[in-house]
Amino acid sequence: MRAAPHRARVAALPVPAEAARDCLARTLWGEAGADGLGAMAAIAALVINRMSASARAVERGQEAPWWGGPDAASVCRAPWQFACWSRTDPRRREMLGLAADDARLAAARLIADAALDGRLGDPTRGADHCHRHNERPAWARGRRPLVVIGRHHFYRL
Repeated sequence: MRAAPHRARVAALPVPAEAARDCLARTLWGEAGADGLGAMAAIAALVINRMSASARAVERGQEAPWWGGPDAASVCRAPWQFACWSRTDPRRREMLGLAADDARLAAARLIADAALDGRLGDPTRGADHCHRHNERPAWARGRRPLVVIGRHHFYRL
């Protein structure tokens, strides 16, 4: 049997707690739920890439990148990273008000579980940054995205 595409990189990460799984699922729904399964999977892969980058930095005795973290919740809730966690985002209240078993979160939960268990591929080709198609952050100027999925442009900085 062939190993899952990201099993090796996820194996070095801590076993995710239910709170981390829930936070990732809500982030996927808030950031890309309207864009479909492919976009949610891409955001999940980006979160895993950031977790892996943090783990590698710590293994080398370096500080983790400020946008990273040891678990999905710390990556998802890092300041200025995912708009759905901003207090000014219109979807935040709805996202936080969803019950854990709400049908609207079902697909995001399946994708979050697959990502955190190492069963999800990486359609972003190793991206650690992204932005929506209608935004142009300063860090993206002069850079070409690795891939565009849904309404999101993905980069590796």
